Amino acid sequence: MGLKEISYGELIPLAVILISMSILPMLGLSSYMLTLLSLLLLFGALVSIYDFFYIRSGYINLGYTYIVASSAFSIAITLERLPTALAILAAFPLSMLFSIAILVPMLKLRGPFYSVATLLYPFTLAPIARLFPEVFGGDVGIYVKPLLSSPTHLYYLSLAISMGVLSLLFILLGTRLAIKLAMIRDDETLAESSGIGVVRVKILT
Repeated sequence: MGLKEISYGELIPLAVILISMSILPMLGLSSYMLTLLSLLLLFGALVSIYDFFYIRSGYINLGYTYIVASSAFSIAITLERLPTALAILAAFPLSMLFSIAILVPMLKLRGPFYSVATLLYPFTLAPIARLFPEVFGGDVGIYVKPLLSSPTHLYYLSLAISMGVLSLLFILLGTRLAIKLAMIRDDETLAESSGIGVVRVKILT
């Protein structure tokens, strides 16, 4: 279903849900509940991304925790050395570097072999952290001071991120990228012979 196929009638329930979630902090929820809801929103956004790229392309990345952990390490490392705004900007290319460095050896693998190979991703972080304890903090890790002290602010930020991710995915559903992912899932060899850059799609996902 592409973005153009969504009618205004179908958007009404989504608007009701969004409004309801926006007023939840006003109902006197505890800090624990707000933090829990924030985590649910963020993990929901991650699952949506996983569904769009991996399920549609047929390339199931079983090492998704590595990507999340490398992103967390990236922001932690940059926050220790840069102001907050610059640290967030610098964390993006750094996390991409971590991910691509481990992905390159897997690019030639196909089908289930690629998926099984990605199981090795999470096991690479611990040795790297121990090898460079001054950077990664060793087994203890890196303590990061919370950027948002208020659970309410954290909740609204998580809500904005999750809604932004879902909106972007709805837009992507109506693009050529979604068609390419489906073609790769159905027949990778045929998709490659049709001019689709399968390797580029693997890097993107």
